This record gives sequence, C-alpha cells and structure tokens, in this order.
Amino acid sequence: FGMIMGSWAGRIPAMAERVHVSHSALSMVLLCGGLGAVLSYPISSRMMGSLGARKTMLFSGMALLAVLIAIAAAPTVPLLMVAVLSLGITASTFDVAVNSAATKREKQTGKSELSKLHGLGCAGGLAGATLGSVMAGLHIAPVTHFVMLAGPLALALYVGYSQLDAD
Repeated sequence: FGMIMGSWAGRIPAMAERVHVSHSALSMVLLCGGLGAVLSYPISSRMMGSLGARKTMLFSGMALLAVLIAIAAAPTVPLLMVAVLSLGITASTFDVAVNSAATKREKQTGKSELSKLHGLGCAGGLAGATLGSVMAGLHIAPVTHFVMLAGPLALALYVGYSQLDAD
C-alpha cells in the first residue's frame, strides 16, 4: 500500500503536465482521492460482509494496482479525476481489509501486529516516493513505471493472500 501511494505521489507532477492541468484543477483532481475514500465505506462494508477480509484485500488490492495504471494512462483531466476517485475507493477498501485481517491475526496469535504493519506501510511510502523520483530522473513515463510496479506487487499481494487463513 505504501509503495503504491508513494509512487503515485512522486509522479503527480509528470501526470499533471501530461494532461495540461492547471494548479487549481490539480487541486480538484487530488480532492477526488479524498472523496473516493469517503465513498468507499459502504463499498468496503459490503465487501467485508459478503467476502471477508481476505478476499476483500485481494480484490481491492488488485483493483488498486489497475487503478494506478489507469491514473497514469488517463488522457484527459476528467478521466484523471475519475481514476483518482477510484484510487481513493480502492485504497481505502484495501486499507480496511488489511487492518481487519491484521486485527484477526492479533487476536489469534496474541501478538501486536498493527503497529509493525503501519510502520511497514510508512517505509513502503518512503520507498515508493524514492522510486518515483528515480523513475522521473530516468525519464521513465509514469504508465511504464506503474506497470513495472504492478507485476511484483500483484505477486506479493497474492502470496500474502495465500498465507492468510480463510475467513
């Protein structure tokens, strides 16, 4: 999660330049992410209730990776806004599922895991922002960067999903 968000944040200037968005319109684009997060709660509640944390984590995580690529490929400001709205929805749904799965694991093992998980998320954010900076410095397009990132992260997500107990 942190790697995705850090990479996305590090590439905002390149994506804004590509679609020729003004500073005021960029603020509206970024606001769409927050709006998506607010709108995600009925979605995450329904998914968690019907699928459980494990499957919600897998589905929302895979959707998050697809949305990341869609953000980089969006050819216009309105489509970028829709993609960033989707980022807010998928990222928040993924976050809810991961926190739920971690809480379940804490109860099963009696060990505190959430603080470690959040620390790893922050480290991922730093790594993602660094990677975004390196990719920008190498003049690698955001869509190429995000496609290169999505494959290994999808694999890591599936491995993590496979290691969790069924709900």
